[in-house]
Amino acid sequence: MCIRDRYSLTNALQIAPDSNAIRFQLARISQIRGQTDRARQYIEDALRNPAVSADDVRRAAAIFASQNEIDRAIALQLQTHPPEDRENPADLLLAEFYRRDNMPEKAEAICTRILQEAPTAQAVQFTADLLASQGHTQEAETVLARLDALETQPGIRELIRAEYQSRYGTPETARRLFEAAIGARRDDPAVWKRYLAFLTRSGAAAEAAGLLSDAAAACPNEPVFAQLAEHQALPGALANRAELDVRPVGRTRVHWGLSLIHITEPTRPY
Repeated sequence: MCIRDRYSLTNALQIAPDSNAIRFQLARISQIRGQTDRARQYIEDALRNPAVSADDVRRAAAIFASQNEIDRAIALQLQTHPPEDRENPADLLLAEFYRRDNMPEKAEAICTRILQEAPTAQAVQFTADLLASQGHTQEAETVLARLDALETQPGIRELIRAEYQSRYGTPETARRLFEAAIGARRDDPAVWKRYLAFLTRSGAAAEAAGLLSDAAAACPNEPVFAQLAEHQALPGALANRAELDVRPVGRTRVHWGLSLIHITEPTRPY
């Protein structure tokens, strides 16, 4: 977004001083430009606005988390829940904040509640990863098995299990599951990105580069595949995971950094 657009938004804020939507757009522009102090000021102004909503507070929490201000993110996220439900709310994003703040017990307590009350594939994935990262792989695999009882879109179970196997299992199993996910979601760029990243991390960068044309053909609305194929830039791009933007997709894009895996439908989380 150009400087002219930023000035237009600034003028719009003068006309509509209660608009937190404008403040968050200005915060986003400032953060992209590396002006974190200015971005933070817009967010603080939004939080002081008498018209602030719970969604505004959640959005602010996610932005603070992206700036590694996890304690502030936790405090804000808790504000979105009633006082009587702040000890252990069914809030997976809050669980992620606790995990990042080295409070796995609090994160596990939230996960347990979610899996008891309203289990989702996303909650199963996060809980399994949380447990396995602490060495509790048997418990993690028990949780992961709950995917079979959940209604999900085609390929979602395979993709979640592939990600798990790529971290805590065997490359052979991960590859098989990624290929099954590709088969079920061939036009989903998020699946291709994760598969190509896995291949590169596994020492198969040449194979991954050879698949770029297939990915570009399957996902014509995702130009990054064709761009990388043209410039033969895949190994370097995947080394820093920036070019392919291997973040969660579907819900709040500000989250990676966070370890939640979101898959699109193609534009809606499962």
